[in-house]
Amino acid sequence: MHYSKFIIFFSACLFLLVSTVRSQSEYLAELGVNGGISYLLDDKNSVPFKNPFLDWGLIYRHNFNERFSAHLAWNASKNKFYTSQVDTIMLNMIDLCGEFNFFDLIKRQYKPKSTNFSPYIFAGAGSAFNQQTSGFNIPFGVGIKYKLGNRFNLNAQWAHR
Repeated sequence: MHYSKFIIFFSACLFLLVSTVRSQSEYLAELGVNGGISYLLDDKNSVPFKNPFLDWGLIYRHNFNERFSAHLAWNASKNKFYTSQVDTIMLNMIDLCGEFNFFDLIKRQYKPKSTNFSPYIFAGAGSAFNQQTSGFNIPFGVGIKYKLGNRFNLNAQWAHR
């Protein structure tokens, strides 16, 4: 099935991102959960945020330095597709994206522009699939990160696929 290809792809990307291990005071990897809403823009619905659905998933982020990172994310959502009848399906999405933080996300007094928060942009490649079909997408978006503690961050983002 299509799931085995995506699981192999997801595992390979995760292995490549985790395989670089260095000793340093700041962490390189972040692992987290996400949740929010998703909505479908198509011929039947052209209004953003109309008919939202619950969206949830997992994210792995590898920090290359204070400004650049990459994330691998899996999201799942139930969406309604309006064809000749209304169909509700479970949609899975896997994205691999690069991120650019506008500020250094490490608060250091000797470094100007190092803060506890940073707006960021991201873009990459992804796939959306269900039990019947799959397709390629180009995810991109904006967000903001806030460093709550030494190893605890809070992110809010808007993504388009």
